Amino acid sequence: MSLKNHYWVDCPSCGHRFTVLLWDSVNTAINPEVWELFEQGGFNVAFCPHCGEGFFVEKEVLFHFMRSGVMVLVVPDALKASDRYRDPLSEVKRIEEQFGPLMEGYEYRVMGWSEFIAHLEEFWEMEAGSGLALLLIWRALKDWPDSLIRDRGINGAEEIDGIRGVWLRLDSDDPDFEEIFMADDELYKKTIRIKEE
Repeated sequence: MSLKNHYWVDCPSCGHRFTVLLWDSVNTAINPEVWELFEQGGFNVAFCPHCGEGFFVEKEVLFHFMRSGVMVLVVPDALKASDRYRDPLSEVKRIEEQFGPLMEGYEYRVMGWSEFIAHLEEFWEMEAGSGLALLLIWRALKDWPDSLIRDRGINGAEEIDGIRGVWLRLDSDDPDFEEIFMADDELYKKTIRIKEE
């Protein structure tokens, strides 16, 4: 599951206070575009509407590496050594209360942002092997609506067991990996609207 919420932030340059939409939780299988955000330096970056300053908001984010079965809670570097994060098991219990069954079977880690960024490439390789799978999914998402498999569901949008998403065609030579169902409620709604128009 990937979650975003609005937060109040203060611009470090001019002190202006404003709200910005930031990631709380990222499932890298559902949102592979996050890798590109990191490459471009745009993950959880806020731009001040008053002075235009862009800055990284160093907040707690839970990363789900679904294919690898690893969950990493990334916390501000200044808090990493605090008592709150010294006992990972107590932190697991706290996160379990919020995310419940999603954590079942996951290996769990707590990292500061500096450490996480330093190991980002390793996480990419761990999650995607050669990186090809995530790259193909990211390209298909980027090419939406052209990548939609329009004869599946309604113009490519379908609800399966209560989960809304879209069917995307992947540019793959592997016959077992030519299409994928991406669980994404927002993309489902956009695809339905294309059909209605």
